[in-house]
Amino acid sequence: MLVTQTQPNTFHGKLVLGKINSGEAVIGKEIKVYNQEKKAIEVGKITKIIKKAVLSEFDLERAYAGDIVMVAGVPKAMVTHTLV
Repeated sequence: MLVTQTQPNTFHGKLVLGKINSGEAVIGKEIKVYNQEKKAIEVGKITKIIKKAVLSEFDLERAYAGDIVMVAGVPKAMVTHTLV
């Protein structure tokens, strides 16, 4: 997943928005953050997955390739970083 936007959240910390290119995201799964130079920046766990639809937000247990979601659990992730 390529991070395209970040958003602060009072309860969950930093949320990162992006489209899942392949695989799936599951709450509790380990996730790594890589920068543009392909260096690992952080290892974390997915604590929250949120999908937006028009004016609503839905909490998900898992998200699949093609979904555009917000993920919490990686506070050092920035725009243009990749989540694996």
